[in-house]
Amino acid sequence: MAETGSDSELTLCGIVIPAKWGVNGAPTEVAILTRDEGEYRVEPGDTGDRLLSHLRREVLARTVPLSGLAGHQRVRLLSFAILEWAGAEDEDPPSNSGGGR
Repeated sequence: MAETGSDSELTLCGIVIPAKWGVNGAPTEVAILTRDEGEYRVEPGDTGDRLLSHLRREVLARTVPLSGLAGHQRVRLLSFAILEWAGAEDEDPPSNSGGGR
């Protein structure tokens, strides 16, 4: 889900997924996949790189839209919060170490 806040901010709620991989096969960039199936690639950099350690977790993110390349929507991440764990009962909840607000 994407909601427009101020003139240039976009609030996203969705799952962090890999978007680009390095030569060793590890993710180097991420995207936020929203509930309405929007995919927003997160610009790499200080705050954006923090999402690499939160793959497959649901986040609420404050972003700024950027011009996309080849049909991809890109955003610069301003801040994010990991949403409460809502996984299956037989799974251990992930640790919530350092959200990045």
